[in-house]
Parts: sequence; structure tokens; C-alpha cells
Amino acid sequence: METYLAHEGILGMKWGVRRYQNSDGTLTEAGRLRYSRQMTKKRKAAAKKAAQTKKKAAEAKRKEEAKRTTDETSKPRDVSSMSDQEIRDFLNRRDLEKRYLDAVAPKTIERGESATKRFMTKFGSSLADNLIKEATKKIAKDIVSGVLGSSDSNSKKNKKKDKSDEENDED
Repeated sequence: METYLAHEGILGMKWGVRRYQNSDGTLTEAGRLRYSRQMTKKRKAAAKKAAQTKKKAAEAKRKEEAKRTTDETSKPRDVSSMSDQEIRDFLNRRDLEKRYLDAVAPKTIERGESATKRFMTKFGSSLADNLIKEATKKIAKDIVSGVLGSSDSNSKKNKKKDKSDEENDED
């Protein structure tokens, strides 16, 4: 017995008639719909690939820039190898950064600092006194409980038992 591959085509199709194309080569309605779907899939895939490529390139550029800036900042350049213009640019930049930080940062720091000073002058000494008193009470309590140990815990149990007895008597 002989085996062979046969293709019968699509049922109802006529020879030489295309499903998605007119005889003049233009697309039918079904053809436009079909090919527009394929093109959007292709466009989406191409756009996704382009975005990934762009993202990788931007990341590589950012890493290169970070590496270059760390290399430049980590090793101070020798003044003898710098031109006069490079030295001026460097000093101007440093001066501008310092003036900017002086203009922006101190205002917020001064506000917080002045508020802290006012608070501390009003409540600082009483707050410190209270903290010291509470700390000494806790330390003394820990020492006493460490020395007395079990007798202190027995007295607590007796107090709890007395309270429960009082509650039962009231009922």
C-alpha cells in the first residue's frame, strides 16, 4: 500500500479564487480585517522590541555616566595638568553649588533648629527630670525584685487572690 499526502483545499472554494483578495488585487472586507490584525500584532511586537532596546541603551548609558562621574570624583585631578579655564570652571561650579545650598538648605534647618530650641527651653529641664526619675524608679524596682525575687512575686499573687475574693463577696 502506498502512502501519500493529499490536500483537498477548503470546502466550497473555487480554483483560482482567493478568499481575501479580489481579482484586481485589492483586499476584500475580510482581507482588510485579517491583515490589519496581523499588522497590529507585528507593530505591537516591533514597538515592544524597540522599547526594550531603548530601555537597555538608556540603562547602559546611565551606568556609563555613573562610572565616569565616580571615576572623575574619586581621583582629584592634578592642578598642573588642568588648564586655566578648567580650573575656573571647577571653582565657579563649586562656588555656585555652595551658594545654592546656603540659600536653600539653611532656611529649613534654621526653622527646625529654632523650633527645637524653643521646645527645649520650655520643656527640656522638666522632661529631663522626669526621664531621670522614671529611669531610677525602674532600676530600683529591678534591683529590689532581683534581691527579693520569689517573695515579691508571692505578694503579687496574694494581692490578685484578695481582689478576686472581694469580687466574689460583692456578688
